[in-house]
Amino acid sequence: MKPTKMRNRLIHQASNAVRDRQVGAPLSGDLRKKYGRRAVRLAVGDSIRIVRGEFSGVEGKVSKVSVDAGTVAIEGIKKEKTKGDKFDVYIHASNVLVTSLNTDDWWRTARLEGKDPKDRELAEQSRGAAGEAGEEQDYDEDDEDGREEDGPGRAGPEGAKGKPAGQKDGKPAGPEGAKKSAGTKGQEKKQKDKKRQRGAEEDDDYDEDDYEEDDD
Repeated sequence: MKPTKMRNRLIHQASNAVRDRQVGAPLSGDLRKKYGRRAVRLAVGDSIRIVRGEFSGVEGKVSKVSVDAGTVAIEGIKKEKTKGDKFDVYIHASNVLVTSLNTDDWWRTARLEGKDPKDRELAEQSRGAAGEAGEEQDYDEDDEDGREEDGPGRAGPEGAKGKPAGQKDGKPAGPEGAKKSAGTKGQEKKQKDKKRQRGAEEDDDYDEDDYEEDDD
């Protein structure tokens, strides 16, 4: 096969999966020793340094990744149009060096460390750590809000409007509340039926009186 044909298949006619793997950049010396690999697929949040091209020596974080073109946009690197508008400058992934990795994604971290991300124990540990971090953030937010004053607007089991938990518009929630609401509906229906019967009887009496007056 001709080299040009092979190059077209690998670059211009490649599938999305192949192009996604091509958006990779070499790691710095420290990261190579830490993870035992030479390159990594770029992601948003990675810190990189441009080693070739017009912006050589500039450092920044990846803000956007273009899989189709194999390029990345870096925060702070923009060009200005003649009208004054600014636009992002995309740098090819082969012209940058990764100095710091974004490890917020536990799946990516597991792959970098050589672990199996499909392992259930690892997934549970990562989810538990994420849950603990979320609980700590919620606790801090509650402390910032403060709960010194007691009243209908304070947070807690009584709710935001000073009503007990599970209560809505003065009616208890749950099976007991459902039974009570059904009972009250039945009583209202009976009362309506009685009123209708009384109205019908009154109409009948009125008609009989009219008939007697006509005979007189």
